[in-house]
Amino acid sequence: MKNIFTVLFLLFVFTGYGQSYLGNSSNRAVITWKNDIHDFGKIKQGKPVSIIYKFKNDGLKPLIIKKVVSSCGCTVPEYPRIPIRPMSGGEIKATFDSKKVGVFSKSVSVTTNASEKPKVLILKGEVIPIVIIK
Repeated sequence: MKNIFTVLFLLFVFTGYGQSYLGNSSNRAVITWKNDIHDFGKIKQGKPVSIIYKFKNDGLKPLIIKKVVSSCGCTVPEYPRIPIRPMSGGEIKATFDSKKVGVFSKSVSVTTNASEKPKVLILKGEVIPIVIIK
């Protein structure tokens, strides 16, 4: 009889039914990114460009975006300020102001309750000058 309870307990734990009940680490928010790097290629000087980074909360708890910070003032992030429910998605928009000519690589760091380390999103490309013919 004791062996039956042991077998049932192990089945309960290893089949997944008991994982959230027993406090498994999967009982949290889990963020999955659809894209985390974007190359704009060549863009014209003075024309701001934007990229949307899509994500999904594959965890069991609401995902909270605590902070989103860009690497410079030329990149402005927009992000949801409300918790993202489990199995729901969201987006972070980053807009780059292409004032300076040349190759660029910028980052946006996203801090959430899904991980202790921020996720770094990358946007890169090359700003080419606008040629004015007189």
